[in-house]
Amino acid sequence: MLTMAVVAALCSTVLLTAGRTEGSATAVLTSLDASGTRSIIVRAQPAAALDTSVLERLRPLRDVAWVAAFGPAEDVTNAAIPAGPRIALRPTYGMDDPAPMPAAPAPAAPAPAAPAPATPAPATQLPAAAVVTPEAARQLGLADGVGAVASPSSGTVWLVGGRLELPPDLRFLEPIVLAPAPQQHPPQPAAPSGTPGESPAGPSGTTGDHLPQPVAVLVVRATSPALVGPVAAAVTSLLGVDDPTTVTVETSEQLAAVRVEVEQQLGGFGRAMVLSSFGASAALVAAILYALVMLRRRDFGRRRALGAARSLVVTLLLAQTGMLATLGAAAGILGALCALAAAASPLPSPPFVAAVGVLAVLTSVVAAVLPAFVASTRDPLRELRVP
Repeated sequence: MLTMAVVAALCSTVLLTAGRTEGSATAVLTSLDASGTRSIIVRAQPAAALDTSVLERLRPLRDVAWVAAFGPAEDVTNAAIPAGPRIALRPTYGMDDPAPMPAAPAPAAPAPAAPAPATPAPATQLPAAAVVTPEAARQLGLADGVGAVASPSSGTVWLVGGRLELPPDLRFLEPIVLAPAPQQHPPQPAAPSGTPGESPAGPSGTTGDHLPQPVAVLVVRATSPALVGPVAAAVTSLLGVDDPTTVTVETSEQLAAVRVEVEQQLGGFGRAMVLSSFGASAALVAAILYALVMLRRRDFGRRRALGAARSLVVTLLLAQTGMLATLGAAAGILGALCALAAAASPLPSPPFVAAVGVLAVLTSVVAAVLPAFVASTRDPLRELRVP
């Protein structure tokens, strides 16, 4: 029972101290990540001639987790309310990635003279549509995020197929309508395919026979905050613009450095607390089991006299310790989590909780090895001798 109490106290102590710190660190790091600690934002003036070919140049970079490009903004209104508020619409382009960005669908065809109806056709007949952010939907009067928007300057109409909540590093674009990427094709020459000097993939930076499209904003996410600086330098070198003064590159490198420092400091404190707690627990368990061996030495002597092998004595003591430690770890973890929840404190992550329980049991079993070996070496004749 003492072993179970020690292990329960160990797990409770670790979870109430290092576990709470780990939960707080996760919350702090999540908050920092929400500020875009991995993002590089490139803004290009029209004279920069930045186009979508940059996406192909960025594709080989291993430290780029995701990239998206946005074309020049065009004002649009609700197609049913031509005199209504105007919201910026941007065509979107991006690499294949599960990030919360719309896939690059085909654009809606130019509208006829009459505006498109506000209520679209059934979903099975809809072409790929644009998406609208919640604030843009409110200003445009698209209550459900479904309808159509039109450009007063070009007369083009885009079907709007839903709303999209932008991730934190893209909220500077709000309010916005994200349109399907336009697919423009170069004029087909009369010469047969396979003309020398041109590959089937088309001009550099294009896919197939699609022409590069102008890019006004480029957003790149690094795989980790620590790599923001190197990735920003690589992205800048691959933009392919003639005049670097026509582009501006914004990074979160300073915020990323703060994140790394916070993670290291909080992680170092948690590791020191866990190591010291488990070291003290191992010493206590070893002392308790050694005292138990001394108190039960006659019992171990009788077992040896009845033919029990040394390995059996060691196995019995280790199994007993492991079972008691498992029960103690479960009780301690449950009590600590209830206490943290009652105090509205951050809860440690499930992997951390599981690691504490497993490590507590393993520490107890390892600490029991020496006392178990001592118990197996008791001399039956000496222990059973009557004074």
